[in-house]
Amino acid sequence: MSDLATFTWSFPDAKEPVGGNPAIYRFEKTGKFTVSVTATVAQDAGSDQISVNVIEFVGTKWNPTEDNFIFRARSGTHTFTSTVCDGVELLVVPNASNPPVGWNWVYAAFEEKMGDSWIPIYGWYPQFVNDPQFGWCWRVSTGWSTELEKNAEVEWRVILALDDWEEPPNSINVPVYESWTPDNTVVKRGGEMPAVILHHSTDESHEIEWDISHYASGPIDPTFTVTVSIYDLSGSLVTTLVRGEEEEDEVKVGEDSVDWEEDLPETDGIYTYVIEAEHSDDPAPAYPCADHDKSSLLTVTVHDFYWIARDAVSEKLAVAVRYELSRAALEDSVDIDFYDDELNLLGSLSCDDESVGTHLSPAVTLDVPFESGLPVTPIYCVVHAVETAADGLGHRDQVPKPALPKGSSTLTAYTAPQPVAIRFRDADSDAIHLAQPLLVTDRQIGADPEWEPLSSRDDPAAYPRGRNVTIEARFNGFPSFTYKVDATSGSPLGGLGSASVAMDANGASGWVEFTAQNDTGSDVDVFTQQWQWRYGITTPGTACGASSHTIYVTLGEPLETPVYDKLLEFSCAWAQGQTTASGTYAAMWDRLDDLNATNYTYYTQPWYSFPDRLYTKDLLLFGQGRCGAWMRFWKDMAGAHGIDNPWCIFEAGAGYETFHVKNYGASGAPAQGVADPAQKYFEDHGVNSYGGRYYDPSYGLDFDSQTALENGEIARFSERTMGASYPDHVDPADSWWDWQVNDTGAQELTWP
Repeated sequence: MSDLATFTWSFPDAKEPVGGNPAIYRFEKTGKFTVSVTATVAQDAGSDQISVNVIEFVGTKWNPTEDNFIFRARSGTHTFTSTVCDGVELLVVPNASNPPVGWNWVYAAFEEKMGDSWIPIYGWYPQFVNDPQFGWCWRVSTGWSTELEKNAEVEWRVILALDDWEEPPNSINVPVYESWTPDNTVVKRGGEMPAVILHHSTDESHEIEWDISHYASGPIDPTFTVTVSIYDLSGSLVTTLVRGEEEEDEVKVGEDSVDWEEDLPETDGIYTYVIEAEHSDDPAPAYPCADHDKSSLLTVTVHDFYWIARDAVSEKLAVAVRYELSRAALEDSVDIDFYDDELNLLGSLSCDDESVGTHLSPAVTLDVPFESGLPVTPIYCVVHAVETAADGLGHRDQVPKPALPKGSSTLTAYTAPQPVAIRFRDADSDAIHLAQPLLVTDRQIGADPEWEPLSSRDDPAAYPRGRNVTIEARFNGFPSFTYKVDATSGSPLGGLGSASVAMDANGASGWVEFTAQNDTGSDVDVFTQQWQWRYGITTPGTACGASSHTIYVTLGEPLETPVYDKLLEFSCAWAQGQTTASGTYAAMWDRLDDLNATNYTYYTQPWYSFPDRLYTKDLLLFGQGRCGAWMRFWKDMAGAHGIDNPWCIFEAGAGYETFHVKNYGASGAPAQGVADPAQKYFEDHGVNSYGGRYYDPSYGLDFDSQTALENGEIARFSERTMGASYPDHVDPADSWWDWQVNDTGAQELTWP
């Protein structure tokens, strides 16, 4: 209901009722009073009374420093009761870094010193403490009991009452005393004066123009001293020019200038300046009245001037600037201009980030002359910024001032776009899916990505013969910039055609597709493919890293995937240069002895010591394997090239538990690697079959028939079980006879 009601309060010593709920009223004296309130809703009204005991409150007094409040005076014009008039605005501003804590409301009472008395010029004005400008008063020059004298010393004070509504009365009265002469001068650079000075070594002088305005025409006609400080782009002072110190060189309100014609630099360059105007011919006691055309609050610093990419052919250079703002700047006011070695304007860009701190500008592409493949230097950047509207309130004209421009001519290379991940295999690729027997890296070979230089990975890739190679790569680079990237190579696949690589706001690209110049060739092969990556703006030409990859080329599509990379490491090297299945198979078989050098052996302990080492993975991981592991290994070796190489198992015939093998280790059976194997008795044995021949990779022997294999490898059958003791090694002649008697005792099982 309170939202619909109006309230009227009657205080005994008030000249008129007070509205609002709650009502704010200051009693002029102590005592007991009856206060009545009337609430009105539509045509209905109701009243009530309350007894109030008013006592004198003795607040805790303290003298605040600038850490608590900032008290300003500013002269100019103001619309006061619909009339534009000259005057002085008084402001009480809380210090954002150390505001008064624990208070909800503030009341500001402004008073002006007239003679020996303090005269109120503005009453109590309640406002929230956290309001950035919570107390103000406009003191007009006319219409008061005494006229405000222009340019004269004026003394004001403000009484602040801080009131916590939760625990009243809990107020602290804060008297703040200050004296000012209104700061009436405003100086700006002249209308024809550029923001920076473009100096050529042949220039004999530069005219620096200004425009001075002053707080109306009053009892004085001020004469100014103007000081122009000239700086280089880093902000170091170069020289100072002064006018108005001599009577015959007086400077008055309006437009004027000074010539910079002494101590001019001998080389081309860009310079900035600050114009300061000051006069002190006010009535006594004299106070200087001054202003300068640049902000005293906002400063700009240029930390780095980067080139992002360059194209000598198209004569283009992409650049960016890392700059710092000491405080927030006006929205859309941060701009960067770029100049060539002859001080011609090359281009400009606007920066979106005007907040306090260090920022990296967007990149901009400039048309610049090149010599010998490099841009002609120096190239200059100049950063401009303007202070915020809130900071501008501190000036007489309340107009934000620009910061002193800063810049640089020292170009440094930004980090080149780096290929951080490369993958050969995706849904549409011909690349063979590879896997490792033991995942010693963070992902399988063939997963995405396959190559990551940051983790020192150089995983291989594999393709069948005659296939085109398309890869995808991801890059890191300059945020929101698009490069042209390619790769050169003297390796078999050749280079990679150029592609556009677009960076996101974090400086990372998505997957970008590249196609190799050459296919994988017509032979089984293995080689190292090296790519030297290059980048540019429209044409790649600047080196940005390298990548190296082992490429396996198989005879045909593998029968099964994924394929262990070790199988391709052996088979592609052993069959390198082959173009047929039979040639590939024979070349691999001829090199099987090489496994001795890599410590891959037929297991040297009884079968029950390693009962589970029956698969290709076991042999690759442990270096030892039973016949089951070797026959699967050899099947997978050939299968990786698309060659069908089935395996088969022989068992002891009916009536026999085991058969004895001949000691081929004594004559150097290549896979076995031992002279006298501990295990010589078996229930079965696995071999491979290809082209009408039988291949036993466990022993490195091959035969043209089953009978030849049985006669060549089996010494005799035994009725003993696997767990019984065995006789000494059997004499070969005796074994042969036993085998001939039992030539029907072995049988060939079906292919698995």
